[in-house]
Amino acid sequence: MSRICCIVMFMVSFALSAQPTLTEKWVTLPFFKEVAAFKDIAKVEGNWWLVGEGNNGPTAKDVVIAKLNASTLQPEGPPNWLRLPGEQSVHAIFPYRGCWLAGKRGAPDSRNKAGAWLAHISIDEKILLDTVFEADKSGEFLDILVADSVVIAVGSLDGQLAVAVSDKGAARLFRLSQDGSTTQGRAIAQSAGGDIIIAGESRGKKGNPSLTVWHFTPTTGRFRKIFDRPAASAHAACTEFDGGVAIAGISYDSPFKAGLLLISLKKWNNFPTDSIWAANESVLASDNPSLRIHNVMQMPDSNLIITGGSSNYHPAANCTVFFMAIYNGAWEKPMVRYFADKSGGVAMSTARMGKQGLLLAGASGCSGKGEGKLLQLKYEKKNTGRLPFSGLALPAVVMEDSLSLREQVYDPTANLQVDQLYLHINGHGARVPFRGEKISFESPYSLENCVVKDEFQLYRISGNVPLRRGTFDTLQLKGSIAGTAYESRIKWVYGAPVLHLVAIGNNYDKVSPLRYASDDARWICGFFQRQTGISFRDVNIDLLDHEAVINKDKVRAVLELVAARQFAPGDVFVFFISSHCGIVDGRLKFPYRRPGKYEEYYIDFESDIFDIIKNLPCRKFIFLDACQSGEGIANDLSTIPSEPDVLMVTSCELGEKSFEHEVWKHGAFTYELKAALEGAAVASLHGSFITPADVFRYLEQNTPVRVNSVLPRVVQKPAKYGGENLLGSAFIFVPKKHDQ
Repeated sequence: MSRICCIVMFMVSFALSAQPTLTEKWVTLPFFKEVAAFKDIAKVEGNWWLVGEGNNGPTAKDVVIAKLNASTLQPEGPPNWLRLPGEQSVHAIFPYRGCWLAGKRGAPDSRNKAGAWLAHISIDEKILLDTVFEADKSGEFLDILVADSVVIAVGSLDGQLAVAVSDKGAARLFRLSQDGSTTQGRAIAQSAGGDIIIAGESRGKKGNPSLTVWHFTPTTGRFRKIFDRPAASAHAACTEFDGGVAIAGISYDSPFKAGLLLISLKKWNNFPTDSIWAANESVLASDNPSLRIHNVMQMPDSNLIITGGSSNYHPAANCTVFFMAIYNGAWEKPMVRYFADKSGGVAMSTARMGKQGLLLAGASGCSGKGEGKLLQLKYEKKNTGRLPFSGLALPAVVMEDSLSLREQVYDPTANLQVDQLYLHINGHGARVPFRGEKISFESPYSLENCVVKDEFQLYRISGNVPLRRGTFDTLQLKGSIAGTAYESRIKWVYGAPVLHLVAIGNNYDKVSPLRYASDDARWICGFFQRQTGISFRDVNIDLLDHEAVINKDKVRAVLELVAARQFAPGDVFVFFISSHCGIVDGRLKFPYRRPGKYEEYYIDFESDIFDIIKNLPCRKFIFLDACQSGEGIANDLSTIPSEPDVLMVTSCELGEKSFEHEVWKHGAFTYELKAALEGAAVASLHGSFITPADVFRYLEQNTPVRVNSVLPRVVQKPAKYGGENLLGSAFIFVPKKHDQ
């Protein structure tokens, strides 16, 4: 090296599973024409409660609450009207000891401000306004969640994310202060681990929208951003999806077209910090000119239901219609349906699940004056021999040699024979002892007195599955239900290997010592140490970064100690050196100096390093950041065979030198290696595995640019040798980290 003075996405193929059938029935209510729009629906103590907006007074728009019989879907008594000063809007209802409502209040006069309100309807149907949070410009609450008996409403006040927390009658307001941008919370959900997740939208100074997700702590009011997706907005969230949450929204990647966007967020509990969430993104449809999303929910068969409204799209009606998408990760495309009544269409929809199937509440979009609409959909899943695992395909990184498998299996026949279940690992049958437990299902909206039970059966299946280190294993549950063969969706996991690292940072040169070689080696050690519990279950490091300890005998001794360790086939060994080097007697050698001696001595790459490394029973990676390293390896290949399980990457090609710089405080090669391993080499916007091929591709493209930024006419291009079996393997997992 010369001194200048101055986490791969692995795709799994799924077979198509059959889609459910939907039978629609429009429900006529006697007070439809008094209600301009139904905004939400919930099951409360055995009955359906509708909330909406209408004009039942002389001047103002009011909120209406109607209770429907669960069997007939007809009203039980006249609707109740919530009248407050000014026009009122309602956005959400949540069942808890009655119901909770959230909405918006317009400014009634100069003495009052606009505001976001939170109200409680008691079991005896008394409407109790919990509180109104006033705003100078605008305010509204758009969604409600009850977690650990605490009512949480999310929305915005004066252009900033706002959350109201009501605990035993005491209400507090928390707001996110973010200079230069506007934020809005649109949906709130709770993961299986108890994390409160808020999905919404952020707009920077230029007004461009981003789908933003925050982690919220109700006790302290702390917001922490955990996800941000540019050119998108969030509309709804689904609780407890695959151990995390699912968020449905709109992408604006294509001009004039809105894409249906689905994000799955999952917390990685095996990481050293709890601040890392992994995201999986799917754009399910991108050909709709106008789309609004209002609800997302998971059915017992693991399908996701996304509902909303679509304008000027339905072929039978030139107006807004109900929109529904049904998605399963095993399908290539979602099942998309549009529903319009005889008046032409409906404007928005929110869906809930009951014994009758699905109920969608919305409003007419074509009758001019507006009219509440209610659609009943009978949902029938075809019996096609599939028992889907829940959730999207996110990589499960396992730090042990076996996986404790716990799955919920949906059985519409209630005849599951657990003793006939077995597991296919990578397409091959393996008998794994399973224990089955029949469990009852309750709707995710059920709390205390608001229990909804549906007509199906779930089984919780548990077993212990052996895994291989450093390898993705596909798991597929198969079995028999009433004599019919069944198979689940494919689940895939990655057995985390052990890493062994030897790093050398050698600044020595008789004429021109290096300044940053030891820093290069220390950074490599620090990076891989931080990968403990993320990409590797354990990390063993040997660092030589001082002239006093860098010599041939010491290097050989360290490598021989490493070779004496126990390795599993999927474990990883990395050798890194940043140093001067040269071609001496036709061989690649690294110089060093013995204390008190002026003569130079050399570490021979082939005899002192490679001959010890090549027989390690694991995956082997060698990174050489040194002048003439490419030429030296090319020369040594005459005696060193190209090994498919040893990947060597040099900082330069034949006839080239390598450079470091005070601006980078690293060698150019190490600087770009640092960027690649920290995530720049990930093709996905979000967390993914980096393969060695990704790393080399990034180095090959960016190292020459880095050097040319200070030496325009100098060429330094990395080269690789061997490692054909390793290029596509998983190397480093890089989750997307988000700042406050």
